[in-house]
Amino acid sequence: MQLRKLSIVLLALLLAAMVPMGSAEEQSATGETDSEWKYPGVPEHYLPPEYFKDAKPATPLPESEMINIVFSEKTINSFSKDDPTGIISLPTSSLIQNSQFTESKSWQNRYVENDIKPDEAVVLVRMPKTMYDRFVITSKDGTITIPASYFARYYKNLAELDANVQPDGNSVIITPSADPVLAEKTNIYR
Repeated sequence: MQLRKLSIVLLALLLAAMVPMGSAEEQSATGETDSEWKYPGVPEHYLPPEYFKDAKPATPLPESEMINIVFSEKTINSFSKDDPTGIISLPTSSLIQNSQFTESKSWQNRYVENDIKPDEAVVLVRMPKTMYDRFVITSKDGTITIPASYFARYYKNLAELDANVQPDGNSVIITPSADPVLAEKTNIYR
């Protein structure tokens, strides 16, 4: 008798569980919901084209809100020797020590590593100052790890870097190197 009662209870639970599943399947197949939705059959997270009708491109940050750090490629490679390709590691101790960098007088918020030779390849690491400050504060083991494709540009030397920087109002436009190998290092994940 108890086995029969147990079977009936289990059968009732099974049927109760199947009823909501069936109605959910029907609802998702038709795309209808209880709320009034303008686009039947389209999920509610869909953004219609009208949403972007009056959209404007983002305004570039002014140069005063950016930080530009120029390293020799040799230095970057020594910091990132164990990292996968396309990832740059920078020790925060070297970033904080002003004795290793000279602030440029001609380019706002540009710090150039001392003793870079005229024919030495360089890497420009560029990002908003607030982002840089957050990276430094949240660094693990005293190291910042960043993707090269978003924050770094590789150049043959300082002269080529300077040739690829054009002022544009309150900001600057930085074009990639004309050298295909260096351009590939910059765009490794794009």
